[in-house]
Amino acid sequence: MSARSVTFALLVACVVVAHSGRAHAQSVTLRVEEGPLHAGIPFVLLVESRGFAESPEPVATLPSIPGATVTALGVQPQVTQMIQVVNGRRTERRDVIFVHRFRVVAPRAGSYSVNPIIVEQTGRRSSSQAASFRTEALEPTRDMRLELIVPDRPVWVGEAFDCFIDWYVARDVSEHTFAIPLLDAKDDFEAHAPDGAAGERLAIDAGDTKIELPYVRSSVTVGGVSYVRFRLTARVTPLRAGVHEFAPARVVAALQVGSGRDGFGFRVPRSRLFSVEDVPRRVEVREPPTARRPASFAGAVGTDFTISVVADRTVVRVGDPLLLQVVVKGHGRLAGLALPPLDADGGPNPSAFVLPTESPTGEEADGARRFRVALRLKSADVRELPPLAFSYFDPVAGAYRTVRSQPIALSVSGSARVGAAEVESGARALDAPATAASRRAALSLSGADLSLSAPDATAARTRSPADLMPLLLSLYGGGAAALIIGAALASLRRRRGANGALREARRAVADALALATHSPARAAGPPLARALAQLGRAAGSGAQSELLARLETIAFDPARSATPLPEALVAEVRAEEQRLTASHSASHSASHSASHSASHSAGQGPAVLALLILGLAAGTAHATPAAAPTSTSAMLTAGRSEYAAALAEIDRALRAERFAHAATLLAAAVREQPDRPALLVDLGNAHLGAGDAGHAVLAYRRALALSPGDVRAQKNLHWVRAQLPPSAPRPRSAGAVSSLFFWHHTLSAATRHLALAAAVALAALLIAASLAVAPRRTRALRLVALAPLGCAVAMGLSLAVARDAGRDAVVTADNAVLLAADSIGAPAAQGGVLPPGLEVEIIEARDSWRRLRLADGATGWLPATALAPVAAR
Repeated sequence: MSARSVTFALLVACVVVAHSGRAHAQSVTLRVEEGPLHAGIPFVLLVESRGFAESPEPVATLPSIPGATVTALGVQPQVTQMIQVVNGRRTERRDVIFVHRFRVVAPRAGSYSVNPIIVEQTGRRSSSQAASFRTEALEPTRDMRLELIVPDRPVWVGEAFDCFIDWYVARDVSEHTFAIPLLDAKDDFEAHAPDGAAGERLAIDAGDTKIELPYVRSSVTVGGVSYVRFRLTARVTPLRAGVHEFAPARVVAALQVGSGRDGFGFRVPRSRLFSVEDVPRRVEVREPPTARRPASFAGAVGTDFTISVVADRTVVRVGDPLLLQVVVKGHGRLAGLALPPLDADGGPNPSAFVLPTESPTGEEADGARRFRVALRLKSADVRELPPLAFSYFDPVAGAYRTVRSQPIALSVSGSARVGAAEVESGARALDAPATAASRRAALSLSGADLSLSAPDATAARTRSPADLMPLLLSLYGGGAAALIIGAALASLRRRRGANGALREARRAVADALALATHSPARAAGPPLARALAQLGRAAGSGAQSELLARLETIAFDPARSATPLPEALVAEVRAEEQRLTASHSASHSASHSASHSASHSAGQGPAVLALLILGLAAGTAHATPAAAPTSTSAMLTAGRSEYAAALAEIDRALRAERFAHAATLLAAAVREQPDRPALLVDLGNAHLGAGDAGHAVLAYRRALALSPGDVRAQKNLHWVRAQLPPSAPRPRSAGAVSSLFFWHHTLSAATRHLALAAAVALAALLIAASLAVAPRRTRALRLVALAPLGCAVAMGLSLAVARDAGRDAVVTADNAVLLAADSIGAPAAQGGVLPPGLEVEIIEARDSWRRLRLADGATGWLPATALAPVAAR
């Protein structure tokens, strides 16, 4: 038996143990979840036990496999129930199979023995027989590499570090299996995907679970071989100190080595399994020092931790509860993070506050750990809540750091309330905003979509009609070429029909002449006259009418009808046949070569045309935009990070300031990349979070100009419009007609141009085909061509009647007043001020002034600095 068949048949081991008084015997069966089995690659061993009671779950001993590593993955019951009625008697049977799963890693190729496995339940037990299995060694290859990258310095217990798995492949891969010993060491290390990581993911075994790790794909050259490198990232946290030695990481993958044919004769790729491994790795883990460990240290390890506290109120009485929200942020492991004792390192004094006796349980959200704590005041002499201390171990510096929150001013038992301006505290967000940005942000943002775009969507740019010009020209040119080829094919078909008619007429003349040699004139004359007339029509010049008349006269002349046609008359008929044939040949010989060329081109034209269009379409559709400059990428990353921090900020004033800072960073990125609609929506959201409705609407309008169907921009623009004062004129909403002609408002100009060109090319192709095919199919093809023609008409009308948005603008200044003239001293054109975010139309530009038309038709003047055009300059 081959090694592969032994592998798939693994094990067999079933033993049945009979018990007196029991209806069913217990049995234990071993099998593998899937095969074949390879050295160094984990597989799952299934231990199935039957005949046991449904409760409690039986316990299986850990399989003993000398030389292999075994990990328990858990047990799962499989219940089946059968009800049978025979002669009115109902019987019910319920069977339970308990499946214990074990993960096995056999490090070397060869045979392994499995000692008997005992399954026990409340005194009843059964065991399997001894079994064996064999693992195969796979051939290494230069077409694949594996490298595990861990820190080259000692790490600390609780320090979260990134572990990289670099997988290099030079051929197509159809399947793969990883074995990463570091991720399997669940007692010593905890591994998971990095928080907030986006993009594609790959499932990797990590002990008894699987984790989805994000990866980045790139092209590299190593040792003269070109590879595609997949860099997977895992966030690993050491749990126990010591020097940990790990066997080489390994991957088994099926690489394409050629091609073959399936049972139907179609070509299919042919693959073969290969295995590569890394070198052994070593990770040294140290325990944070106990010397000089602060009392406010609760196990946090990382960098740049901060702590902030917000109270639910600042005016309290002795004995009243004071609810605090404590937020801890930082670059480190937040899962399971605990809050240190509140009175540690100068925190609230237990003589003045009743502190909780147990550490509160926090929850992780938006990159922070949040705790809710309740205190009670004991003394009326308290004037503030002291700062809370939070200590963490900095693994980079190898030292402890302590950060503190800001104090919170309190007023107890009627004493004077201390305002936010007097004490820098988290309470100022609850008392009174301090900045203009926070005053504008006081409006609730409930209902707005403040989510950030996905990183890959942020970098996506829209294409203008100019970008699509090569494809548009190829489509229009292809349509014209198709019509020319169709016309050439139709002309060729007509010509071939005329030649066939000529041959048929000449055959009729020859038959009639043959008849004339041995038949009397009355029998030969009429057929010969008809055949000669047919030949004249086919030749296009017509037979001599005088000759035709003489043939008919002789045929009906009683004196000569019984005798054969005169030899001279037959000679004239032959001469007339030659003349007509020569006339037809002369008229068509000039175009014969062109006809042949047209037919040859027509045979190859559609294929060449299709390849040309598909090539240009593929090049245009998959063109990679130019990489963003490093400064732009840094601005974008910083802006997104600041935006996320603003969303997580509890302090209202600080949130507005952070949103404003994020808007500044994102605006810098927009200036370098103005054709990214998702980035413009993110910018609008940042302005909206900062309370700047004017620039928010401007960003949304610019995003919709690039991508009219952007859902976030549409939703937030409608939301901002709804927040404007009732008296503010708003653009008319789309009516039933606009909904019917939805493409006019949801498709960009570039998309409509592309749809128009594609519809014209398709219609031209169908019409050209109708010219070239048999007449019975012409009608069907032309009816089908009506669909793309209708699409072309719709797109063309949409582009023709499209409103010019180049004069649209948005009011961005606060307290803007519409004036009756272009002078600062002119009277107001209407009462009230124009709110930021109001959309207007510029009807005249004069120096630093702009004349506007509002949505309700009112006109007036504003300084150019009070508004911004929607069309970016």
